[in-house]
Order: sequence, then structure tokens, then C-alpha cells
Amino acid sequence: MMDKILCFLDKDDEQKIHIVNQMLQSSEPMLERKTFAANLDMSNYRLNKLIDEINLDLQTVAPNVFINVTDRYIDNNEQLKFGVENLLLRNYFKSSNAEKFLLSLLKNDQIIFNQTFRGYGWSRAFFFKEKKKFEENMMYFIGLHPSEKNLRLFIYNLYDYFNVVPDVQIPEVQRLLDRVLQLDIPRIQNDLVFAQKISILIIISYFRNHYHHRVAEDYLWLAKNPDNPGVLDLFKQVLPENTTRASIFIFQTTLEIGLIEPTHYPIEDLVRDESSWQAVYRIIANYMDQLDFPFSETQINNTVREVYTETQRNYFLTERDYSHASHYFSTVYPQIDFHIRQLITLVNQEIRMSQNHLYHLYFRIVVLAMSSGLDFQKDDTIEICVSFSRGYRATNWVSNNINAFTYLNVHTTTELSEKTDIYVSDVPLDHFEKPQVIWNSPTGPQQWYDLEELIRQVRHQKFSPK
Repeated sequence: MMDKILCFLDKDDEQKIHIVNQMLQSSEPMLERKTFAANLDMSNYRLNKLIDEINLDLQTVAPNVFINVTDRYIDNNEQLKFGVENLLLRNYFKSSNAEKFLLSLLKNDQIIFNQTFRGYGWSRAFFFKEKKKFEENMMYFIGLHPSEKNLRLFIYNLYDYFNVVPDVQIPEVQRLLDRVLQLDIPRIQNDLVFAQKISILIIISYFRNHYHHRVAEDYLWLAKNPDNPGVLDLFKQVLPENTTRASIFIFQTTLEIGLIEPTHYPIEDLVRDESSWQAVYRIIANYMDQLDFPFSETQINNTVREVYTETQRNYFLTERDYSHASHYFSTVYPQIDFHIRQLITLVNQEIRMSQNHLYHLYFRIVVLAMSSGLDFQKDDTIEICVSFSRGYRATNWVSNNINAFTYLNVHTTTELSEKTDIYVSDVPLDHFEKPQVIWNSPTGPQQWYDLEELIRQVRHQKFSPK
């Protein structure tokens, strides 16, 4: 089943992303065309037509990437693994009908058939057909009658997911963005991703306020303390007059979606349900204590606050994103992955979360664990002995390339020992019972791919909880 968020793309583009995604998920270098088409529930003719279109689309985002199709097979091009899918997603969304409706939503409560849509060459019948599809997809995420807050967050999350900034050519908006990006906040000035995210927020807030759409006061918890010093005051300085509520919404949202550290704001402001937060805190703290993690009480408190508050937001984190990243993390750090999954199960028993929030909770704990300074690699490292008869230069060259697989958590040495998990050489050993990789000629992409897969298999056998 396709991810629901891809339904915001036009139908052909949605299916093209699904084709690329299925190729990325397969480890097979050659895919049988007939079986591949059957798995996608489409005819061979339809598959060939869409792959031809994908190849044309690739010329605009990655000219050197091409999906080669023979009579029986599809060449699972290794180059597809380098961010190409995200570039295609971005272009498909920018050309989608959904993006046109989103621009209309910035200005109106209801999407009406006006001169703008006539300018696209749309007929009235086509407009209402596409509008119905868009509103049904939107309703899946935020309901039939969303609040102004939820509508703004929906628009933000959709643009953010596809990595697109609304294309608005209004000088006043650009001047406003320029002033905000010049604020004395290091992350705004030095982080291009942050600048893009906050640009989306400001554009949304500007248009919705300009057309007299207001966020309910009961949502603006920062308004309870409008004199709170800090970054909020900077936002007030650069936003237009009489937009204190707008500046509060923008700054508050940057806190809630994790763009700015919420450390200086009391937990009662960030959390709607104090009792459930305390329950989550107790579960996580007890679990970490049992594992003897060297976290201080303050670190655990901040961890729980970030985990809990961020998982309450409206995220478009899909099963596709989750399966890609969790597969990587479980492969490289199987023991930590096991404990995180156990912890999430306990949390979900205490406070029921949506699947989307569970996905985000997994990611948030992973990020916090990896940034904690704990040495997760010491127990999960794969030891590889590299020794080539051609001399130390050949040995060093292979070792350096293996060590570049930082995402595989490996350690190379020239000494064979009981700790050795894999032996890589041009000379086979008679009495070494563990996996041996023997390269008698210069290595190519397939040899490195096979070694990577072997490392994953060895790690799974060695470290996966029994």
C-alpha cells in the first residue's frame, strides 16, 4: 500500500515514486520485469511507460542516472540510492495540483474556482474533481473542519515534507524573510535547512493573517507571558505592526517542531497533559536506570520533555521513511535498536499513540541516544582483518575504504585473532572458520556491495538479541 502522503502527488507521479521506492528497497541488482510489475499491480505496458517518464524526469535532477530496462529485467541502478528519490519528490510536488490548492488555501478558507485556476487551463469539471481528491486527502490528516492552528501546521508539514518553499513573489514577504533571517540567532544565520523551514512558517503566517485568519488564543500558550525575554522579542521587532499574535505563533511553532531548543520554557507550557507526561518520564527513567545508562536526572528530564512534546505534533513521517531508517539503525546497532523498541512498547501501553507518533518517537529516541555521548559502538563493532600479499599499500588502501563505511560500524586491523569476524585478503586461510573475502583482482562495485552485505549478515548473527 502506498504511503498516504504520496496521494498529494498527481496520479502518474505518485506511481513513479512508488516504482523508484520499490527499486530502492530491493537489494537485487537485476529485477525481473514481469514480477516487478505484478508486485506493483500494474501491466508491463504501464510499467514501461512510467519508467520512460522517470528517465525523462531524471534528466532534470540527476542527468547521469538512468533506469535501464531489457526484455526481461530492470537494472536496479546503484545511483538511485543517492538522494534521487527526494529530488524527484520535490519536483513532482512543485508541479502537482495539490500544491496549487495549498497556495489557494493560504488566502482562503474555501478553495473556489477563480481566475487563477482558469489560468492553469483547467475546466470547471476538472477543478472540482481534483478539489474533491485534495480535500479527501487533507481530511485524512486533519479532519473535515480543522482549526486555524491545525490548518497552518498541515500546510507547513506538507511543504516541509516535500522540501519546497511556497513560490510567492511578493516584495513585502521577501523583505520580512530577509529581516528574520538577519536576526541575531546563530542557527538562523548558519543553518540553511533552518532558514528554509522558518521561511515556510513565515509565509504561511503572513498570508493567513493578511487575509484575516486568526489562531485561537487558547492555543497561544506563550501569550500567557508575552513579556518573556529572548528570541520572541526579536521576532516582534521585525514583524509588521499589530502582529504580536503572529510573532507568538511563529516562535511558538519553532519550539514545538524542534527548530529552537525549548530548554528555557517550563514543561507545563509545552505539555497539555501533565499526568501522561509524568508517566512517560517514569517509564523512560526506569528503563534507562535498569540498563545502567550514565544519564543524569537533568538529562533524562530534558530527554523526556523533547520526546514527549515533539511526538504530540502533526508529523508526516511515513512508513516508508521509518522502514528505511529503522532498517539501517537496527542493522548497525541491533542491541540499542532492541532496547528502543522495548521502551516504545512500554510507552505505548501507558499512553496510546498513533502509528505516526510511534514512528517519530523511535526517531527521536535514536537521535537523543546517538547525541548523548554514549559509546554505542564498543559492543557492536565488527572486527575485520585485512592482509594482502601485495604489501602494506594494498592493505592500507583496502582498510581505508572499509573504514569509510562509518555507517556499518567496523574496525580494521592487520592482525588475525579470536576477535576477528571477517578476513579480507588475496590469500585464503585453511583453518579460519569465520567468513573470508578473497579478492584476487582489483575490486569493483559488486565486490564492495557483497562485502557490505556480508558485514550486515555477520552483525545480525553476532549481536541481534536472541
